[in-house]
Amino acid sequence: MKYETLEKKIDKDLNWRRREFIELSFIFNEMASEYRKKIILKSIITLAYANWEGYIKYCVEQYLEYINKKNLLFNQLKNNFKQISLGKHFKNNNKYNFEDIKTQKKFYEFFMENNEVFKINQERICKNIGNLDYDAIKKILMQLGFPENLYFNELGFINEQLLQHRNNIAHGDKKNEDNIDFEMIYEQIKDRLLNMMQLFHDKILEYAKNEKFLIGN
Repeated sequence: MKYETLEKKIDKDLNWRRREFIELSFIFNEMASEYRKKIILKSIITLAYANWEGYIKYCVEQYLEYINKKNLLFNQLKNNFKQISLGKHFKNNNKYNFEDIKTQKKFYEFFMENNEVFKINQERICKNIGNLDYDAIKKILMQLGFPENLYFNELGFINEQLLQHRNNIAHGDKKNEDNIDFEMIYEQIKDRLLNMMQLFHDKILEYAKNEKFLIGN
């Protein structure tokens, strides 16, 4: 896959998600009834979270596919790519005694002298990630070799505003709805969520273009 292909794919995916959010915002602003506004706001929160999770996972898959198709050797790549491949290469982890010299040698060779071609099931990486809370996005960043504190300033927003309220809506929890300011949450989402998605988009392209997945880059 060429860099331009990766760029085109994640651009296109971000654009349709952005359009959905803008269209729902137009619908909300045209609503006269407070009851209808509340329903639209709940829909916006749910859809916004879905697009946040969907876009991050889509980008991860495309980035890993991009690296897969370069047919690079493990020892050309940074250690995070070796780490996410451990499950594939050491499936029966319970048989390894890390106090044993043979096990130590096996893992040493994997990290230091691995001449195999890097191949990973990019879809499986994302399937192992559940709801995209702050800990989950931090895990993804670490797996890709990105700065793990990239979204540190958004920790409260991700966990307490976006995910918590999305979960309450998706699970049909109406107990505390009267105490929730859905319009305030909407304003926060409008101001922050697309920027968070754009940030991930830019980081993917930065690392791909400058080949920051390679040792020494």
